[in-house]
Amino acid sequence: MSSFSSFTVLSTSLETLKGLLNSFSDQQSSYARNKTSISNPPNALALLHDSISILRAQVTKLSLLLLNKPFTPSAIASVLTSISAECLPGLMTVYEICSPDTYSKVMQTEVRNQLRDLVSATRHLVDQIASMADFANMNAQQGPKGSEDLSGRREEILQVTGQVWSVCDRILATARLGIVGVAMDKAKEWEALIKDAIEELEEWDPDTDDDFDMDLDSEPEDKSSEKR
Repeated sequence: MSSFSSFTVLSTSLETLKGLLNSFSDQQSSYARNKTSISNPPNALALLHDSISILRAQVTKLSLLLLNKPFTPSAIASVLTSISAECLPGLMTVYEICSPDTYSKVMQTEVRNQLRDLVSATRHLVDQIASMADFANMNAQQGPKGSEDLSGRREEILQVTGQVWSVCDRILATARLGIVGVAMDKAKEWEALIKDAIEELEEWDPDTDDDFDMDLDSEPEDKSSEKR
Protein backbone atom coordinates (compact mmCIF):
# COMPACT_ATOMS: atom_id res chain seq x y z
CA MET A 1 0.00 0.00 0.00
CA SER A 2 1.38 3.43 -0.99
CA SER A 3 2.02 6.11 1.61
CA PHE A 4 -0.81 8.27 0.23
CA SER A 5 -3.39 5.46 0.27
CA SER A 6 -2.38 4.31 3.76
CA PHE A 7 -2.89 7.82 5.15
CA THR A 8 -6.25 7.95 3.36
CA VAL A 9 -7.30 4.72 5.10
CA LEU A 10 -6.15 6.12 8.42
CA SER A 11 -8.15 9.31 7.85
CA THR A 12 -11.26 7.24 7.08
CA SER A 13 -10.78 5.15 10.25
CA LEU A 14 -10.41 8.30 12.33
CA GLU A 15 -13.56 9.85 10.89
CA THR A 16 -15.52 6.64 11.48
CA LEU A 17 -14.44 6.50 15.10
CA LYS A 18 -15.20 10.19 15.59
CA GLY A 19 -18.67 9.61 14.18
CA LEU A 20 -19.33 6.76 16.59
CA LEU A 21 -18.09 8.81 19.54
CA ASN A 22 -20.40 11.65 18.52
CA SER A 23 -23.31 9.21 18.25
CA PHE A 24 -22.44 7.87 21.70
CA SER A 25 -22.44 11.42 23.09
CA ASP A 26 -25.82 12.08 21.49
CA GLN A 27 -27.16 8.87 23.03
CA GLN A 28 -25.87 9.90 26.46
CA SER A 29 -27.42 13.35 26.32
CA SER A 30 -30.79 12.30 24.92
CA TYR A 31 -31.47 8.86 26.41
CA ALA A 32 -33.71 9.35 29.42
CA ARG A 33 -35.69 6.12 29.54
CA ASN A 34 -35.13 3.72 32.39
CA LYS A 35 -36.20 0.58 30.57
CA THR A 36 -34.33 -0.84 27.60
CA SER A 37 -36.02 -1.44 24.27
CA ILE A 38 -33.73 -4.44 23.63
CA SER A 39 -35.48 -7.77 24.09
CA ASN A 40 -33.54 -10.39 26.07
CA PRO A 41 -30.60 -8.05 26.77
CA PRO A 42 -27.23 -9.56 27.75
CA ASN A 43 -25.68 -9.11 31.17
CA ALA A 44 -24.70 -5.45 31.18
CA LEU A 45 -21.78 -5.80 33.60
CA ALA A 46 -20.30 -8.78 31.73
CA LEU A 47 -20.60 -6.94 28.42
CA LEU A 48 -19.10 -3.84 30.02
CA HIS A 49 -16.13 -5.80 31.36
CA ASP A 50 -15.46 -7.54 28.03
CA SER A 51 -15.81 -4.37 25.92
CA ILE A 52 -13.55 -2.33 28.19
CA SER A 53 -10.95 -5.10 28.35
CA ILE A 54 -10.78 -5.14 24.55
CA LEU A 55 -10.67 -1.35 24.38
CA ARG A 56 -7.83 -1.13 26.89
CA ALA A 57 -5.84 -3.72 24.96
CA GLN A 58 -6.41 -1.88 21.68
CA VAL A 59 -5.39 1.44 23.22
CA THR A 60 -2.21 -0.24 24.44
CA LYS A 61 -1.51 -1.35 20.86
CA LEU A 62 -2.14 2.20 19.68
CA SER A 63 0.29 3.63 22.20
CA LEU A 64 3.04 1.24 21.06
CA LEU A 65 2.43 2.09 17.40
CA LEU A 66 2.36 5.83 18.07
CA LEU A 67 5.32 5.98 20.44
CA ASN A 68 7.70 3.98 18.28
CA LYS A 69 9.18 4.74 14.87
CA PRO A 70 8.32 4.56 12.07
CA PHE A 71 4.79 5.97 11.93
CA THR A 72 2.65 3.20 10.40
CA PRO A 73 -0.75 4.57 9.31
CA SER A 74 -2.11 1.24 8.04
CA ALA A 75 -1.43 -0.52 11.36
CA ILE A 76 -2.90 2.36 13.34
CA ALA A 77 -5.99 2.36 11.09
CA SER A 78 -6.48 -1.35 11.75
CA VAL A 79 -6.56 -0.81 15.52
CA LEU A 80 -8.96 2.13 15.19
CA THR A 81 -11.26 0.01 13.04
CA SER A 82 -11.22 -2.70 15.69
CA ILE A 83 -12.22 -0.17 18.37
CA SER A 84 -15.09 1.05 16.21
CA ALA A 85 -16.33 -2.45 15.41
CA GLU A 86 -15.66 -4.39 18.63
CA CYS A 87 -15.75 -1.93 21.52
CA LEU A 88 -18.05 1.04 21.00
CA PRO A 89 -21.16 -0.90 19.92
CA GLY A 90 -20.98 -2.99 23.08
CA LEU A 91 -20.49 0.07 25.28
CA MET A 92 -23.41 1.86 23.63
CA THR A 93 -25.54 -1.20 24.36
CA VAL A 94 -24.42 -1.21 28.00
CA TYR A 95 -25.43 2.42 28.36
CA GLU A 96 -28.97 1.48 27.34
CA ILE A 97 -29.48 -1.84 29.08
CA CYS A 98 -27.97 -0.92 32.46
CA SER A 99 -31.38 0.01 33.86
CA PRO A 100 -32.18 0.89 37.49
CA ASP A 101 -34.83 -1.84 37.62
CA THR A 102 -32.22 -4.55 37.05
CA TYR A 103 -28.96 -3.02 38.23
CA SER A 104 -30.07 -0.29 40.69
CA LYS A 105 -30.03 3.47 40.22
CA VAL A 106 -26.64 3.71 41.92
CA MET A 107 -25.03 1.32 39.45
CA GLN A 108 -26.70 2.93 36.45
CA THR A 109 -25.47 6.38 37.49
CA GLU A 110 -21.95 5.10 38.14
CA VAL A 111 -21.70 3.27 34.81
CA ARG A 112 -23.12 6.14 32.79
CA ASN A 113 -20.87 8.73 34.41
CA GLN A 114 -17.82 6.58 33.76
CA LEU A 115 -18.82 5.98 30.15
CA ARG A 116 -19.16 9.73 29.67
CA ASP A 117 -15.62 10.14 30.98
CA LEU A 118 -14.45 7.40 28.65
CA VAL A 119 -15.99 9.05 25.57
CA SER A 120 -14.33 12.33 26.49
CA ALA A 121 -10.91 10.73 27.03
CA THR A 122 -11.16 8.67 23.84
CA ARG A 123 -12.14 11.73 21.83
CA HIS A 124 -9.01 13.52 23.07
CA LEU A 125 -6.93 10.52 22.02
CA VAL A 126 -8.48 10.47 18.55
CA ASP A 127 -7.83 14.20 18.15
CA GLN A 128 -4.16 13.71 19.05
CA ILE A 129 -3.83 10.81 16.61
CA ALA A 130 -5.39 12.91 13.84
CA SER A 131 -2.98 15.76 14.55
CA MET A 132 -0.02 13.38 14.59
CA ALA A 133 -1.19 11.74 11.35
CA ASP A 134 -1.43 15.10 9.59
CA PHE A 135 2.10 15.93 10.69
CA ALA A 136 3.44 12.54 9.61
CA ASN A 137 1.62 12.78 6.26
CA MET A 138 3.18 16.18 5.61
CA ASN A 139 6.60 14.73 6.38
CA ALA A 140 5.98 11.82 4.01
CA GLN A 141 5.03 14.19 1.20
CA GLN A 142 8.17 16.25 1.73
CA GLY A 143 10.35 13.16 1.49
CA PRO A 144 13.91 13.35 2.90
CA LYS A 145 13.48 17.08 3.55
CA GLY A 146 10.63 16.49 5.96
CA SER A 147 11.14 16.69 9.70
CA GLU A 148 10.77 13.38 11.53
CA ASP A 149 10.75 14.85 15.01
CA LEU A 150 7.51 13.58 16.55
CA SER A 151 8.88 13.41 20.10
CA GLY A 152 6.75 16.29 21.38
CA ARG A 153 3.61 14.82 19.89
CA ARG A 154 4.48 11.39 21.30
CA GLU A 155 4.55 12.87 24.79
CA GLU A 156 1.03 14.19 24.24
CA ILE A 157 -0.07 10.77 22.99
CA LEU A 158 1.36 9.15 26.11
CA GLN A 159 -0.58 11.57 28.28
CA VAL A 160 -3.94 11.03 26.59
CA THR A 161 -3.55 7.26 26.39
CA GLY A 162 -2.84 7.30 30.11
CA GLN A 163 -6.13 9.10 30.65
CA VAL A 164 -8.01 6.44 28.67
CA TRP A 165 -6.26 3.68 30.62
CA SER A 166 -7.23 5.33 33.90
CA VAL A 167 -10.91 5.51 32.98
CA CYS A 168 -10.83 1.92 31.70
CA ASP A 169 -9.37 0.73 35.01
CA ARG A 170 -12.12 2.51 36.94
CA ILE A 171 -14.81 0.93 34.78
CA LEU A 172 -13.27 -2.54 35.10
CA ALA A 173 -13.24 -2.12 38.87
CA THR A 174 -16.93 -1.16 38.81
CA ALA A 175 -17.82 -4.19 36.68
CA ARG A 176 -15.92 -6.51 39.04
CA LEU A 177 -17.50 -5.05 42.17
CA GLY A 178 -21.01 -5.61 40.89
CA ILE A 179 -24.19 -4.10 42.23
CA VAL A 180 -23.59 -4.91 45.90
CA GLY A 181 -19.94 -3.84 45.83
CA VAL A 182 -20.66 -0.48 44.21
CA ALA A 183 -23.52 0.16 46.65
CA MET A 184 -21.24 -0.59 49.60
CA ASP A 185 -18.53 1.71 48.25
CA LYS A 186 -21.04 4.51 47.82
CA ALA A 187 -22.37 3.92 51.32
CA LYS A 188 -18.82 4.24 52.68
CA GLU A 189 -18.33 7.49 50.76
CA TRP A 190 -21.57 8.93 52.13
CA GLU A 191 -20.68 7.78 55.64
CA ALA A 192 -17.32 9.54 55.37
CA LEU A 193 -19.01 12.74 54.19
CA ILE A 194 -21.46 12.62 57.07
CA LYS A 195 -18.63 12.06 59.59
CA ASP A 196 -16.73 15.04 58.16
CA ALA A 197 -19.83 17.21 58.42
CA ILE A 198 -20.41 16.14 62.04
CA GLU A 199 -16.78 16.85 62.95
CA GLU A 200 -17.01 20.32 61.42
CA LEU A 201 -20.19 21.02 63.38
CA GLU A 202 -18.56 19.81 66.60
CA GLU A 203 -15.53 22.04 65.98
CA TRP A 204 -17.66 25.06 65.17
CA ASP A 205 -17.50 27.74 67.84
CA PRO A 206 -20.58 29.99 67.85
CA ASP A 207 -18.67 32.57 69.93
CA THR A 208 -16.45 33.20 66.92
CA ASP A 209 -19.47 34.22 64.87
CA ASP A 210 -20.70 36.43 67.73
CA ASP A 211 -17.36 38.26 67.78
CA PHE A 212 -17.58 38.68 64.00
CA ASP A 213 -21.10 40.10 64.30
CA MET A 214 -19.93 42.52 66.99
CA ASP A 215 -17.14 43.72 64.72
CA LEU A 216 -19.62 44.34 61.95
CA ASP A 217 -21.91 46.25 64.29
CA SER A 218 -19.08 48.46 65.50
CA GLU A 219 -17.65 49.16 62.05
CA PRO A 220 -20.01 52.06 61.15
CA GLU A 221 -19.25 53.75 64.49
CA ASP A 222 -15.51 53.47 63.84
CA LYS A 223 -15.91 55.02 60.41
CA SER A 224 -18.03 57.86 61.78
CA SER A 225 -15.47 58.57 64.48
CA GLU A 226 -12.73 58.74 61.86
CA LYS A 227 -14.69 61.42 59.98
CA ARG A 228 -14.85 63.50 63.16
